[in-house]
Amino acid sequence: MMVEILCGILSGGLYGPTINEHKTTFDPMNLSHCFIAINPECFAPGFAERMQDLMDSCRSQVPASGQSSVMVAGDPEREHMKLCDSLGGIPYHVNQIKFAKHTMNYILIVCLLGVSVGQLWADTCTMSTSQRQDCGDVSTTATSCTAKGCCWQVTTEAGRPNCFYMIADSTPATTSAPPPAPTPASSGKKVFIHMMPWFETKASNNGQWGQHWTMANMNPDIIQSNGERQIASHYYPLIDLYASGDPDVIDWQLGLMRLSGVTGVIIDWPGSYNALDYARNRQNAEAIIAGTQRNGLQFAIDYEDHNLALANVADTVGQATQDMEYLQNNYFSKANYVRINGAPLLLDFGPQTLEGSQWDQAFTPLNPKPLFLPLWYQIGDCGTSGKGEYPWIYSDFMSGLQNFYSNHPLPFKMGVAYPGFNTDYAAGGWGGPTWTIPVGTDTFSQTLSLALANADYIQVATWNDYGEGTMVEPTRDFGYSFLTILQQQLGSKHTQADLEQLTTIYNSKKANQGNQAQLALLETQRLALINS
Repeated sequence: MMVEILCGILSGGLYGPTINEHKTTFDPMNLSHCFIAINPECFAPGFAERMQDLMDSCRSQVPASGQSSVMVAGDPEREHMKLCDSLGGIPYHVNQIKFAKHTMNYILIVCLLGVSVGQLWADTCTMSTSQRQDCGDVSTTATSCTAKGCCWQVTTEAGRPNCFYMIADSTPATTSAPPPAPTPASSGKKVFIHMMPWFETKASNNGQWGQHWTMANMNPDIIQSNGERQIASHYYPLIDLYASGDPDVIDWQLGLMRLSGVTGVIIDWPGSYNALDYARNRQNAEAIIAGTQRNGLQFAIDYEDHNLALANVADTVGQATQDMEYLQNNYFSKANYVRINGAPLLLDFGPQTLEGSQWDQAFTPLNPKPLFLPLWYQIGDCGTSGKGEYPWIYSDFMSGLQNFYSNHPLPFKMGVAYPGFNTDYAAGGWGGPTWTIPVGTDTFSQTLSLALANADYIQVATWNDYGEGTMVEPTRDFGYSFLTILQQQLGSKHTQADLEQLTTIYNSKKANQGNQAQLALLETQRLALINS
């Protein structure tokens, strides 16, 4: 049963999803595809685990009755081959049909992560009108036709359908594995984007806007004269306010990064202690981590040791040790976690709470020890655990960066690029710096060029810290301009048009919530785009 369902799904279920019980008028499930698509090398990491989930689900299916249990090919008592000969088509049992229809979209989305249609024996809409097999009825429209994976081309030829099934392309494509996550083409530099997982909407946060949209006194329910919500930022997200754990948002964000040529993300991580909003931020971070696997990106963690003090943790070293164990057990073991010379990369936004040998104690359970980087000029506060440093945004701007790169020897040094600094703390009612660095493409181009000239590993600060005005995520203020600079300087083959197309797909997903067939098509388009 599992093999028949899996082959059917992987071989063309998206293109011809109508399966009749025990027979088909014609066979839309082109099994010749299956033996290419089932090659595990074509799939994203975690293929074996996803297949185990599928097997467990198949085995849990309950037959409708003892008299209608699933038939097995070659079983003479069930007259399997007789049914096949007399009725035609593939003798799917009613339970198989039900299961396949309910799981088809899930399997396509979760399994075919690294495979674009062009990498298989792709089905095509290109054929003569005489080859068309009807996929609709008198009420079928162009939208409903394409939503179920069929072709729509209007013809005036009598007796020929406008909506018809795809057929197998006569030209086989290659079966090579999907391309790896892109890296800067010219020099092999590794560029990561620092990402905040802390945004919430009323829908995701029990009717309350998240504090990083509001700070102390902003109210996003107030719509301003420009049509934008009132938020604690001088800048406004292109897709409006969002929840960091929304899978559609995550796939849009990480897909944009992929199209911009970066290697991965560095996620601001709150720790494993459940206080304040830490649990929700950690949940969002783990949704982003799952998204990196879907989108072919690497990831690393930037630990917030200051959160130990903010949460009034009594035993800070003990809790930090638990945090390190959590990282090792849940993140470091993942295939796409960033490793440098075999050591997992771990940053800290500090130190601000732990100091000296306390870091050595916290790292006791870790094996191997991480490549641990505190903020610039802080390696002396890390005991023997510090292995280098990374720079951040500061008021001395280019002179500070040039001094760090040129006059501060370290065993390992990251670079940084950022678009500027312009906080909304004063208006938002939070404490924090009020100095500024002009936000714009000039600042970003300067800092990125300097980083590429001085470091092999570079962090973009940040993807989405709206409160500090350091976001390179598309906004209504700057559009895609920061990402197109990344594309140009990192040698990406993609352009702004690709970024815009991904946003169109995201908007279409939000407009088609609940329409599983259409969502599956959109996800296939998204995957084909980011893997192109």
